[in-house]
Parts: sequence; C-alpha cells; structure tokens
Amino acid sequence: MKSKNFFSYIMGFTMGALVILMSLGLSSSLELQINKPLALNKNSQEVETISIEQEDNLVKDLQEKINSLETENKSLLAKIEKNESESEETVEIEIKDEMTYSKIADSLIEHEIYSHKNDLLMLLELINYDKLKGAESMRNNGIIYNVNTHKELLNNLETHNTKILEGLKKDGIIQSAEDFGKLTYLFRKDIKTNPGIKEFRKNSSLREIADKLIE
Repeated sequence: MKSKNFFSYIMGFTMGALVILMSLGLSSSLELQINKPLALNKNSQEVETISIEQEDNLVKDLQEKINSLETENKSLLAKIEKNESESEETVEIEIKDEMTYSKIADSLIEHEIYSHKNDLLMLLELINYDKLKGAESMRNNGIIYNVNTHKELLNNLETHNTKILEGLKKDGIIQSAEDFGKLTYLFRKDIKTNPGIKEFRKNSSLREIADKLIE
C-alpha cells in the first residue's frame, strides 16, 4: 500500500506541474498580446489567429502528456497490486526423508518459492552438514588433531553467540554483527532438514526457507 500511495503522490504532483506550466504558457501568450503595439486590423487578426492556434496546440500537447501519465500510473499501480498479492501467497510442499537436495530445490523452484537452484543446494548443504562427524572426518584425515576443540567451538557459538559476534566486530573480522549473526544459527550441531508438510511464502528469502526447512 505504501508503494501505491507513493506512485499516486508522484502522479498528482506531475499532473499539477503540467497544469501550472499550461497556465504559465497561456498567461505568457496573453501578456505578449497585451504588450504588443497596435497593428493594422488585418495584421492584428492574423496575429490573433496564430496565437489562438499556438494556445490550442499547447493545451492539446499538455493534455496528451497528462493522459499518457495517467495510463502509466494505472499500469504501475496494477503491477504493484499484483506483486503485493503474489508476495502474500503461500504454498504447501511436502518434504520427505528420501528426497535428495536436488529434488527439494526443484520442488521449491517449481512452486515459485525461490528461483536459483545453486543457492538452494548450498543452503541445504549448510543446514544438513553434520558438524561433529565432519570434525571426526577431518581428524581421521589428519586435518585437525583435537575434535574436542572443534566441539568446544561449536558449543561456544551456541551459548556465547552475542559475545563472539561483538568480539569479531570489534577486531574488524566482520563488518556487521547483526548480519553475520543471521548465519551463525546454521552452525548449531542439531539442525537439519526435518520432513513434513511445510508452508512456504512465494518468493521467499533464503533465511525464510531455511527456517521452514528446519522447523
């Protein structure tokens, strides 16, 4: 509704400006006629005829511009109303245990929840990544040597999230604690895609999708 009011305001302002310009044009034309020295009757009639034609053309031109703006305004309002109605539309999708990440992403795209498959695949990988098993795998492959340190880090991310974010921001490692904090919930040990019937809003953000998948 705010967008609709904004475009209505712009339309009203523009039409008002055109009307003012039209008035100024007519006034200027009349002023020129009043200030002109007296001419012969024939010449005066010719000048008057030309002046009236110019005024008529000016009025016609401004009226066409006003009509064009009204048409554009109606078109913009129709698009805004369509977008607003679509943004509130929801769709129910069943997420099953046996579904691959690719099938889940395809289903979300098919129902117009989100349009970029690679983003969805990345999100599903992050949500379902088993942090503890991942740490054990890295230890077994000689990448890390202390799984307990990894577990401690994960625990701290959950229990001392605010303090960690403030420290990262203070040391210039991240620019926004608030924005980075929107991602840290993905580091929790226990989150994963839970099966069931989920209600998604069309054209959802990735955060909205993630919240629905893990609820």
